[in-house]
Amino acid sequence: MLYYIRMFITVEKVKIIMVILMIILALGIFSKLFEKSSSGKEGFQMDSTTVKIADIQNNLIPNSATKSVPLYQPNPTFKPIDIAQNTITMVPNGYYIVDGSVMNGDMGGGGNIAVLPTGTNINPFPAMMSVANIPPGYFKYTSEGTDYLAQIPFGHYIVADSGTITPRVYNMATLPVNNTVGPLPDLTVSNVPDGYYINPVPPGLAKIPAGYYIIDDTYMALFPSGDTIKTAPNTSVPGVTIPNGYYINTITNSDGSASAGLAQLPSGYKYAKLADGVTDDRTNIVPATNAAMMSYIMNGNVVPGSNSIVNGNTSLGEVNTKYDPTNYTNVTYHDTPEDIMKQTDAMGLEFGSMTVVDATGKKISYPYVPGQGTPTYYTPGSFVFGPSNYVPNYEDSVYLSRTTGLSTVSTAVPANSVMGGFCSSTDKTTIEQKCNSIPADQCASTSCCVLLGGTKCVSGDDKGPTMKSNYTDPTILTKDYYYYQGKCYGFCQ
Repeated sequence: MLYYIRMFITVEKVKIIMVILMIILALGIFSKLFEKSSSGKEGFQMDSTTVKIADIQNNLIPNSATKSVPLYQPNPTFKPIDIAQNTITMVPNGYYIVDGSVMNGDMGGGGNIAVLPTGTNINPFPAMMSVANIPPGYFKYTSEGTDYLAQIPFGHYIVADSGTITPRVYNMATLPVNNTVGPLPDLTVSNVPDGYYINPVPPGLAKIPAGYYIIDDTYMALFPSGDTIKTAPNTSVPGVTIPNGYYINTITNSDGSASAGLAQLPSGYKYAKLADGVTDDRTNIVPATNAAMMSYIMNGNVVPGSNSIVNGNTSLGEVNTKYDPTNYTNVTYHDTPEDIMKQTDAMGLEFGSMTVVDATGKKISYPYVPGQGTPTYYTPGSFVFGPSNYVPNYEDSVYLSRTTGLSTVSTAVPANSVMGGFCSSTDKTTIEQKCNSIPADQCASTSCCVLLGGTKCVSGDDKGPTMKSNYTDPTILTKDYYYYQGKCYGFCQ
């Protein structure tokens, strides 16, 4: 067999096989290099396919109808929050920076933040907010020489100013739909609403077709999906913005140059905020989930805009320290027990306390005792399962039975012993139930019941209550004496 193998495999055949393998390897390397040089970055594909606006948005019908803006008034509930005094390092959602900047107290930050106005209310316009970065749905309203931040009514936008007198007069129009084009927006007081753009011919505000975004005043393209990167919008053209849900992704080409393209916002990420604390920076994204944040950090990045990870001017992206996942000494999982008790104290009740009604009808508070279970009390006379007749099934009857856990074996009771009354019963639970139902003025006259504390009738004899659990009943104020057979036992008064 070895002889035939040697005859089949010759030196010439081995050389041919080696040449074929080298050719295949070279083709694989070449294809990888070509793929990297064309896409710019492995895992991303650049698609520069565009269409002309005129090919998509044709036969637009002009609509020049306008109306005046509503009557605005200063917000009566405007209450700025001091940034330095409250050590605010991140602007909450629904707030904006009126003045100053959001910085840690030790860095000298100061100023105020306030809630965004709603309805016809207006707030002072922040000095650091430019018109191009006004939040969607708001505009710069000028009255008697003072600038305010006002909310645009739903379904409308601000159009060209109709006068130059003071106070300034504005017009507004409804957002165009379908094949209509509205008047030009006033870019000196507001921005172009999301999903709309300035159409060149006829000039005016038009709705962007579904699935498209505007690149400039001539071209548009379909939205990118997955790892596809498309041509970035030219934001220097009036009305052209980065669409919501997308951002500018910069990739490094094989020759070392950088290319910017429009990419889909990755799952688990959100936009960073600009210096005004309310406007999204659609060119900069930060993690929004723990998984994305850890991946972001492990890649050597810092996380601007996250109060729990970095210290510094988070609204501006300035960072002092990085998060160290190996440092377990600076981790606080919850508040201290003292803080929790203070936070949960309400209406004079401490943490874990309960309120019960005593024999006189007065509500008293009993503190929770560590080591015991949390009891559940029902109001005396209440119906646990409703006022109607409740018939439990077999499983519930076992769990609800007061004899659960007790021995089911009992001593046979002769029939003639029934003449002796319930005190002749050998079932302690039955005697306890019967004694509980006897009025207080008749309790001490029986042979098997005692009046504990002068208020509650329970089973017992001259030695005291049979059920020792009665001593823990919070409705009995004094438990150091009882009546039996007309006599008082214990610390009688």
